[in-house]
Amino acid sequence: MSYFLKLIVFSLVITACVVVWNMFIPKEYISLHAYFIIPFFFVYSYLTHLSLTKALKDENKNAFTMRFMGATGIKLFFSLIFIVVYSFVNKAGLIPFAVLFLFLYFAFTIFETMILFKQLKKDKQTNQ
Repeated sequence: MSYFLKLIVFSLVITACVVVWNMFIPKEYISLHAYFIIPFFFVYSYLTHLSLTKALKDENKNAFTMRFMGATGIKLFFSLIFIVVYSFVNKAGLIPFAVLFLFLYFAFTIFETMILFKQLKKDKQTNQ
Protein backbone atom coordinates (compact mmCIF):
# COMPACT_ATOMS: atom_id res chain seq x y z
CA MET A 1 0.00 0.00 0.00
CA SER A 2 1.36 3.43 -0.87
CA TYR A 3 2.23 5.97 1.78
CA PHE A 4 -0.57 8.25 0.59
CA LEU A 5 -3.21 5.55 1.14
CA LYS A 6 -1.74 4.64 4.53
CA LEU A 7 -1.84 8.31 5.50
CA ILE A 8 -5.47 8.60 4.39
CA VAL A 9 -6.47 5.53 6.41
CA PHE A 10 -4.51 6.74 9.43
CA SER A 11 -6.09 10.20 9.21
CA LEU A 12 -9.58 8.73 8.94
CA VAL A 13 -8.95 6.50 11.97
CA ILE A 14 -7.64 9.48 13.94
CA THR A 15 -10.65 11.57 12.89
CA ALA A 16 -13.01 8.80 13.98
CA CYS A 17 -11.21 8.59 17.34
CA VAL A 18 -11.58 12.35 17.83
CA VAL A 19 -15.29 12.19 16.96
CA VAL A 20 -15.87 9.33 19.40
CA TRP A 21 -13.81 11.08 22.07
CA ASN A 22 -15.91 14.23 21.63
CA MET A 23 -19.09 12.19 22.16
CA PHE A 24 -18.02 11.12 25.62
CA ILE A 25 -16.27 14.11 27.14
CA PRO A 26 -17.99 17.16 28.67
CA LYS A 27 -18.83 19.92 26.19
CA GLU A 28 -16.47 22.43 27.80
CA TYR A 29 -13.52 20.20 26.81
CA ILE A 30 -14.52 19.92 23.14
CA SER A 31 -12.73 22.06 20.61
CA LEU A 32 -14.52 22.01 17.27
CA HIS A 33 -11.68 24.02 15.75
CA ALA A 34 -9.47 21.01 16.35
CA TYR A 35 -10.76 19.40 13.17
CA PHE A 36 -8.51 21.82 11.26
CA ILE A 37 -5.48 20.21 12.86
CA ILE A 38 -5.87 16.90 11.07
CA PRO A 39 -5.65 18.37 7.53
CA PHE A 40 -2.64 20.43 8.68
CA PHE A 41 -0.78 17.31 9.79
CA PHE A 42 -1.99 15.31 6.78
CA VAL A 43 -0.56 17.80 4.30
CA TYR A 44 2.63 18.32 6.26
CA SER A 45 3.19 14.57 6.66
CA TYR A 46 2.70 13.93 2.98
CA LEU A 47 5.03 16.72 1.87
CA THR A 48 7.65 15.65 4.39
CA HIS A 49 7.44 12.07 3.20
CA LEU A 50 7.95 13.15 -0.41
CA SER A 51 11.01 15.17 0.57
CA LEU A 52 12.50 12.40 2.70
CA THR A 53 11.89 9.75 0.07
CA LYS A 54 13.73 11.92 -2.43
CA ALA A 55 16.59 12.37 0.07
CA LEU A 56 16.89 8.58 0.45
CA LYS A 57 17.77 8.35 -3.23
CA ASP A 58 20.33 11.15 -3.01
CA GLU A 59 23.98 10.16 -3.38
CA ASN A 60 24.86 12.29 -0.36
CA LYS A 61 24.15 9.99 2.58
CA ASN A 62 23.81 12.98 4.92
CA ALA A 63 20.95 14.43 2.86
CA PHE A 64 18.36 12.21 4.53
CA THR A 65 19.54 13.06 8.05
CA MET A 66 19.66 16.77 7.30
CA ARG A 67 16.18 16.77 5.75
CA PHE A 68 14.73 14.65 8.55
CA MET A 69 16.10 16.97 11.24
CA GLY A 70 15.05 20.03 9.25
CA ALA A 71 11.54 18.70 8.68
CA THR A 72 11.17 17.86 12.36
CA GLY A 73 12.31 21.32 13.38
CA ILE A 74 10.04 23.03 10.87
CA LYS A 75 7.09 20.91 11.99
CA LEU A 76 7.70 21.89 15.60
CA PHE A 77 8.05 25.57 14.64
CA PHE A 78 4.85 25.60 12.55
CA SER A 79 3.03 23.75 15.32
CA LEU A 80 4.04 26.38 17.86
CA ILE A 81 2.94 29.14 15.49
CA PHE A 82 -0.38 27.32 14.98
CA ILE A 83 -1.00 27.16 18.75
CA VAL A 84 0.12 30.75 19.39
CA VAL A 85 -2.14 32.11 16.65
CA TYR A 86 -5.01 30.05 18.02
CA SER A 87 -4.35 31.38 21.51
CA PHE A 88 -4.91 34.94 20.25
CA VAL A 89 -8.05 33.98 18.34
CA ASN A 90 -9.75 31.84 21.00
CA LYS A 91 -8.29 32.13 24.49
CA ALA A 92 -11.28 30.40 26.12
CA GLY A 93 -10.85 27.17 24.16
CA LEU A 94 -7.06 27.06 24.18
CA ILE A 95 -6.54 24.21 26.67
CA PRO A 96 -8.77 21.59 24.93
CA PHE A 97 -7.36 22.66 21.56
CA ALA A 98 -3.75 22.46 22.74
CA VAL A 99 -4.22 19.05 24.37
CA LEU A 100 -5.76 17.59 21.21
CA PHE A 101 -3.12 19.32 19.08
CA LEU A 102 -0.32 17.70 21.08
CA PHE A 103 -2.01 14.30 20.88
CA LEU A 104 -2.29 14.63 17.10
CA TYR A 105 1.27 15.97 16.81
CA PHE A 106 2.64 12.90 18.56
CA ALA A 107 0.30 10.49 16.73
CA PHE A 108 1.33 11.76 13.30
CA THR A 109 4.99 11.93 14.29
CA ILE A 110 4.95 8.32 15.48
CA PHE A 111 3.14 7.25 12.30
CA GLU A 112 5.67 9.04 10.07
CA THR A 113 8.62 7.63 11.99
CA MET A 114 7.31 4.06 11.88
CA ILE A 115 6.76 4.25 8.12
CA LEU A 116 10.20 5.79 7.56
CA PHE A 117 11.96 3.16 9.64
CA LYS A 118 10.22 0.38 7.72
CA GLN A 119 11.26 2.01 4.46
CA LEU A 120 14.83 2.51 5.66
CA LYS A 121 15.04 -1.12 6.77
CA LYS A 122 13.69 -2.30 3.42
CA ASP A 123 16.11 -0.07 1.49
CA LYS A 124 19.01 -1.30 3.61
CA GLN A 125 18.15 -4.93 2.93
CA THR A 126 17.87 -4.36 -0.82
CA ASN A 127 21.24 -2.53 -0.92
CA GLN A 128 23.12 -5.36 0.76
